[in-house]
Amino acid sequence: MAKIPKGFFITGTDTGVGKTVVTAAMAGCFSMAGKKVGVVKPIQTGTELQSIPDIEFVYSSLERPFNITEVCYYRLPKPLSPHAASVLEGVEIDTDLIINSITEFSAGYDVVIVEGAGGILVPVGREYMMIDLVSDIGLPVVVVSRPGLGAINHSLLTLETLKRRDVDVPGFVISGFPEYPDIAEMTNPKVIEEVSGYSLIGVIPFIEGLSVEKGIYGKLNDDPARYFIPEFFGTLDKSEFFNKFYENHEIY
Repeated sequence: MAKIPKGFFITGTDTGVGKTVVTAAMAGCFSMAGKKVGVVKPIQTGTELQSIPDIEFVYSSLERPFNITEVCYYRLPKPLSPHAASVLEGVEIDTDLIINSITEFSAGYDVVIVEGAGGILVPVGREYMMIDLVSDIGLPVVVVSRPGLGAINHSLLTLETLKRRDVDVPGFVISGFPEYPDIAEMTNPKVIEEVSGYSLIGVIPFIEGLSVEKGIYGKLNDDPARYFIPEFFGTLDKSEFFNKFYENHEIY
């Protein structure tokens, strides 16, 4: 078993791509493996549209109490970038506070999962992007991508940007993979892995009824280990997943 780092930063190729679902699933998987897991969402925007904040969804899925001020430092009403949303509220995001708070919080856990807001080039401040926060926090980054058409370009752009900043990326996760995928969904995961050089480390299927905003988990928690490869304490057989769609085709 490979050594799991102290934690991970979860980013996505876009907003609404499934970061919170992946965060909850990964936290559940690590918890099942006996790890003491803490989860942080430093900045939450769009709170006026959500009855259930992302961080509440995650901790409720773990069936654990939490103090929101300890795990979510900025909660901003408008569904905008952290910078734009904070300016509208007259709030200045203190990145030193975020980094120090995560460092202090992590002392009590085996693994800490930090969920970002939006993608890596979303502005957190006037001259400070999410990738700057990623670099300053210093955790390995897991990239969440959609399965469908357009996922290759969005995933490769995100992974290449992280590579250029020398950020450690253990791999990417496909979120919302359908039961009956089309040809793009069938081939995209392998193409992304082959072209980028980064590993597919997880596949979260489309789960009927699941809604972060409404706090509905569906079957997300039934067996979260099945979503991740063994190096992440999971049971996903990546070769079996790829062979299901590639047995008669060799794209790369």
